Amino acid sequence: MTTSSAPHTTKGHVKRDPLQPVWVGGPGRAVTIFDAGDPEWYQGNQIPPLVIPNGKQCFYMANVQSTATQFVKMVDASGATKFQLQGASSSGSNMTPLGSNYFVANNPLDTYSLSIGAYQGNTLVWSRVVLGYINLYLGATVYCYNYVYVADDWTDNDNANCSVSIYWLMYAG
Repeated sequence: MTTSSAPHTTKGHVKRDPLQPVWVGGPGRAVTIFDAGDPEWYQGNQIPPLVIPNGKQCFYMANVQSTATQFVKMVDASGATKFQLQGASSSGSNMTPLGSNYFVANNPLDTYSLSIGAYQGNTLVWSRVVLGYINLYLGATVYCYNYVYVADDWTDNDNANCSVSIYWLMYAG
């Protein structure tokens, strides 16, 4: 298990077993699980799971790498939105939460899906296909499986990719 022992950010694109968990080292510490500047990860590779204590709060931030992508949301198996993020349309912009910026993992084996959205005129349209998921396994630890999202632009057929850097994560002590 990789331990974040220093207060600075540990990059998640470091070469290692993609299933090797990354331990979030303590309150206020963050681990970047995907670096949008690393083109190696634009191929939909799986990102290492992050481990947090059971019942702790998972905080999420995001970063967009497409002028079309303006929103990210996570929904549970019932389709209910757990959180939603909004970002400016410029490449690399930070996204800010709409409403709560965290959720508490409290249901065993829940599967959460992420979707990216953009405006078509005055209508917010979400991607047709969810390209990844997060499973939260409860027990001694919570494993947050995170994926890189690379999608064809669903608004037309120009094959323009838009990617979302998922995520920053930290837990409240």
